[in-house]
Amino acid sequence: MGTRRHVWFKRWMAALASTWAVVLLAGSVQGQALSPAAPHPIWGVDSAAGRGCGEVGWESRGCVNWQAFAQGEYVGHARLPHVPEYRLRVDDQ
Repeated sequence: MGTRRHVWFKRWMAALASTWAVVLLAGSVQGQALSPAAPHPIWGVDSAAGRGCGEVGWESRGCVNWQAFAQGEYVGHARLPHVPEYRLRVDDQ
């Protein structure tokens, strides 16, 4: 049980660290609004975490660092718009 808790904690800390890195980076870029895809850790099951003893179930859930996949995140929380207002020109399609 202690090992699972340790793995969960490491994943949670990695997710938290990546989120703060994105937030800090966003603050250093002038004129560009950036926000993390998910500003808080997302729970999930990492199927690669199995020990080769069958299928990994929900009892193996933990915080998954979805930020590592950037736009590859399949289901996530609502994102902030990149620009405050979208405009189309006359000939845009």
